[in-house]
Amino acid sequence: MSRSQQELDALDQLAAQVRGGDHEAFRALVMAVQDELRGYCTLIAPTADLAEEVVQSTLVAAWQSIDRYQQRSYLPTWLKSIARNLLLKELRQRATQARHLRDGLSEQIFAAAADGTDPVDEPAEELGALRRCIERLAPKARAIIERHHVAGEAIEDLASQLQVTANAISLQLFRIRKALRTCVEAGAKS
Repeated sequence: MSRSQQELDALDQLAAQVRGGDHEAFRALVMAVQDELRGYCTLIAPTADLAEEVVQSTLVAAWQSIDRYQQRSYLPTWLKSIARNLLLKELRQRATQARHLRDGLSEQIFAAAADGTDPVDEPAEELGALRRCIERLAPKARAIIERHHVAGEAIEDLASQLQVTANAISLQLFRIRKALRTCVEAGAKS
């Protein structure tokens, strides 16, 4: 959205008043930029709810850091950079949470398949396929999976007992899980 120099000057004037703690000036500033900010967030956020959340967080951050805004720079651009950074931070946090959840579920599923119990939400056919795939593993690979995922032995302890490095155990676990995933997927397709 292109703004006239008069509009830019008015935004800078409002920003200066906000710096002084003027709540009404902040309200006027929000009214002046919210549509442009909301449109930008809607374009870059994967969902409308997240876009609205980012808009609100951006306005709070702007209020808290208005002293860092330099007059004669373009206020909507400053707000958009705050929004972009907040969105990226939120997406990183969500990806990390999803990875931790997925890893935690994988641990439960491996443990259940190896010790014969059933996790509550895992489909029986997938769990059965995983059990069959674990049974097909080489004895050493199966022992590593069972000791780590079922017995809860730390990678460092396994490495020490097997007289290899922790990195070697981590790599073996990665390869075994990859082979199991491939085996289960192949079983699900057939």
